Amino acid sequence: MRVLYVEDNPLDADLVRITLKKCDGEFELEWANGVDEGLEKLHSQTPCPYDLVLSDMHLVDGSGLTVLSEIRKAGIPVAVVMVTGQGDEDTAIASLKTGATDYIVKRQNYLKELPDTLRNAAKQYKESEIVQHEAIHVLYGEHNLTDIDLTLRFMKTHAPQIDLEIVSTADQMLEHLSNKTRLHDYDAILIDYHLPGPIVIEQINNLRAQSVETPIIVITGLGSEEAAVEVLKLSKTDYVVKTSGYLMRLPVILENAHHLVMLQKEQEALRKSEERFRLLAENAVDVIFRIKLSTPVKIEYISPAVERVTGYTQDELYSDPLILVKNSLNTSDPKAFTRWAENMESPMINLPFMRKDGRKIWFELRCTIIKDSQGQPQYMEGIGRDITQRIQSDQQLREQMERINALHQIDKAITSSFDLRVTYQVLLDQLRQVLHVDAAAVLQFEPDLIQYQYLTGLGFKTIETTLRTAFRHSPLPSEAVATKKTTQLNINSSVTFSPSLTDILNNEKFVKYIATPMVIKGQIKGVLEIYHKSELNPTREWISFLEALAQQAAIALDNSQNFLELQKSQSVLLQAYDDTLMGWANFLDLRDKETEGHTVRVLERTMRAAQRLGVREEDMEHLRRGVLLHDIGKVGVPDHILNKPGSLTDEEWIIMKKHPEYAYQMLAPIGFLKQALDVPYCHHEKWDGTGYPRNLKGKEIPFTARIFTVFDVFDAITSERIYNKARSKEEAIAYIRDNAGIIFDPDIVDVCIDVIREK
Repeated sequence: MRVLYVEDNPLDADLVRITLKKCDGEFELEWANGVDEGLEKLHSQTPCPYDLVLSDMHLVDGSGLTVLSEIRKAGIPVAVVMVTGQGDEDTAIASLKTGATDYIVKRQNYLKELPDTLRNAAKQYKESEIVQHEAIHVLYGEHNLTDIDLTLRFMKTHAPQIDLEIVSTADQMLEHLSNKTRLHDYDAILIDYHLPGPIVIEQINNLRAQSVETPIIVITGLGSEEAAVEVLKLSKTDYVVKTSGYLMRLPVILENAHHLVMLQKEQEALRKSEERFRLLAENAVDVIFRIKLSTPVKIEYISPAVERVTGYTQDELYSDPLILVKNSLNTSDPKAFTRWAENMESPMINLPFMRKDGRKIWFELRCTIIKDSQGQPQYMEGIGRDITQRIQSDQQLREQMERINALHQIDKAITSSFDLRVTYQVLLDQLRQVLHVDAAAVLQFEPDLIQYQYLTGLGFKTIETTLRTAFRHSPLPSEAVATKKTTQLNINSSVTFSPSLTDILNNEKFVKYIATPMVIKGQIKGVLEIYHKSELNPTREWISFLEALAQQAAIALDNSQNFLELQKSQSVLLQAYDDTLMGWANFLDLRDKETEGHTVRVLERTMRAAQRLGVREEDMEHLRRGVLLHDIGKVGVPDHILNKPGSLTDEEWIIMKKHPEYAYQMLAPIGFLKQALDVPYCHHEKWDGTGYPRNLKGKEIPFTARIFTVFDVFDAITSERIYNKARSKEEAIAYIRDNAGIIFDPDIVDVCIDVIREK
């Protein structure tokens, strides 16, 4: 990296040269003794021979900001790092706003940080385009000739994109802005607090009365802060205090005002494009719509695709817009629909919808709420897409992910708190979310008294004291306690209990009861109860998860009595995790018929090779999980691409190659799987850097991913695929050797081939 160092202190220049020489030839430093020499070197050669300019802020013949300004004005494509002393950080930060790439403070040991600062600045500059400042036209009201001169000179040197037009009185300013053709010439208005004429607040009010909406910035002196606060209360106004260095802040404030104006112009252009949008919408596959939310609710536009997706014609929906509301939100109340739209937390949601033929589908809704001048919702605009097929194919996987995340959350609650109520609140909250039940409770069994103590519950309308009394001698959990198995009971009027319990069941309208015992060390610790207000036919997997939660509840109860016992029971959770991971792997194999059995085949070889190559024992389990989940991202790939009976198109390959990123997005939020991400995220990277998704090269690729890639490719080319005939083992081994140093890590190929040859 060629670096030009602009510095008037030869000692500092030598220290930097010595520091950079220690970087094994990475940096080539050229010294310029001051502003003039630095600019001469920059302008004397075309194209610019330097990758980066390092400039001291304070130089004998000028300022480092001058160097920076000249570089940016001339459009010289080079990164710039400013060097400043302690206490001058504000100036350095302001330089970033003027176009510097980074800065470094000349403090103790700053030379140790310098190489990394230069590397990062060069990388940042290459990865991003230099911001090209557009001209900003400012009407500047100021009567002090000295301030005018200082401001004009500063802007010319450090912010040449800002064009100032000067007026010296409030009347002149109002006269300029009264001309409607000239009003639009200004991106911002800059007013000195003491500009001759009415007080500044009155001046601003006068301008607003003349429909001047241009942003206004007031320059005030020390001691006028209260007036400045009053300025802020006015619409589209800001202020800057005339303190030391205020001119450095002024360009940033004016640029922000300019950006506000540009945003308003873009919004106007957006409105003008509405007609073009309508033409595009008529031929769109997705449903495009605009709905008026205020009473009466009205569909202002809906695209023809709606008939194919919902079964309803456009005319049917125009005449009765509440069909969409009723069939998705189960309400015909337009006010309820408006409240739902107003409180919608995300612009993208999935909604169920009942088609005209009675078939349930799922909509992916991407929409924006447009509000009126009073801030009330006025319109909903957006796009609806039928995602039924995707929802159905992903449903099982989502449920598994929800359950394992719930187990993890409950596990954290158990290990971080001895307060049973806190732990059980987390457990019951996760239970209700994942199993979708109305209410749940935890009872502690007291065998000596043959009764139950109500510990906590969620979803009940009945007050806790009443629940505590009624559940003490409840017969409902008796069978679960006696058999130590999960039991179910349909509650109806023919079944009678104690008056207090019967009242609760009737008032809450419960019709289904499920109980599972909380057993630990063969002893009944309590009962986990579920109450539901409608028919419920749980699956075997549903019951297994409930029993896992009951086991955790028992552990939490035992934890409060004996903390050591909790640690011994952790293995139950780990097994639950691993069983779920194996379930994911099996699900993926079932979904992708081409690769069925692939995960199991590569797992054993990968683990054996990793052990021989020195992977740490504590990392082996993370590797195993990563192998099981290496293709988890393919659930985000549509079936018609994943199972296509032939070669993929370029567009389809783009989608297919996203599956490592999908894997990262799915697994990264799950804490215990973070260390298993290397294989799912990086197993398609290649040693020469031509892989995907991040083009990692060589040892940038995680070691475990490099090991797995060998066996993943081996299994792929020795398996029969629609697009690829199976090769023999020896042909596959030859392929691996030929691609050592291209696809594969050449240092591990021999060990991996030895493993392949073993039976």
